[in-house]
Amino acid sequence: MWRGLILIGVMVMAALAGWWSADWKAAPERGAPVATLYLLDNGFHTDLAVPRHVLMAYDDALSEAVAQSGEGDWFLVGWGDSRFYREQGPVRDRIPDGLRALFTPGGSPAVVRLIPVRTQPDKPFPYEGVAFTLDQAGIEGVRQRLLQTLSSTASGDPIAADGLADDVPYEATFWASGERFSVAHVCNHWMAQVLYAGGISVPVGRALRSQSLTDAIERYNEGRTGLERPQ
Repeated sequence: MWRGLILIGVMVMAALAGWWSADWKAAPERGAPVATLYLLDNGFHTDLAVPRHVLMAYDDALSEAVAQSGEGDWFLVGWGDSRFYREQGPVRDRIPDGLRALFTPGGSPAVVRLIPVRTQPDKPFPYEGVAFTLDQAGIEGVRQRLLQTLSSTASGDPIAADGLADDVPYEATFWASGERFSVAHVCNHWMAQVLYAGGISVPVGRALRSQSLTDAIERYNEGRTGLERPQ
């Protein structure tokens, strides 16, 4: 009972903490689509499926991280608290660690996760995804936002995350992020910023729930801005 109340309280606080940064972007004039991406939603967390060639377009820390992360036509890109995101086990058993991640003063260290995907015709991705296309400006915006997330050395190389054994039950690599995870900047807030950089109208601060991001993509696909008054 008390665990459920704690989770509800955390969700409310996170929503309020992020409200100040709420933003919308009017639907831009779109150029010719150059790539299709997928927003994957497992019910509480989102990943972005990006074609390998998009991530490898330039010689920088992002392309180097991808090159060191295995072979795949696509990569699932996600972001989260350095410890909580990499640990395994039922979420209900890790509530204290989740609270630590949310309420560490100044935020807690974060990581970028890259998962290579070798697509299959019947089930290309591990969970449900919503497809959307971006023009060249949108692709450049998304890629630049992903690059900004990564920490890098003075020579421009990505920094592999350390401190925990990455014994995840799937192929993945984790890379240090220069951003901090906190109650005001959770994984879905970060994903909203990535989508926003690509030209998609999304309320960044209010994007606590993964469904908010899926809704934004569906509006984008319909040519709407998200500014319409609900009927």
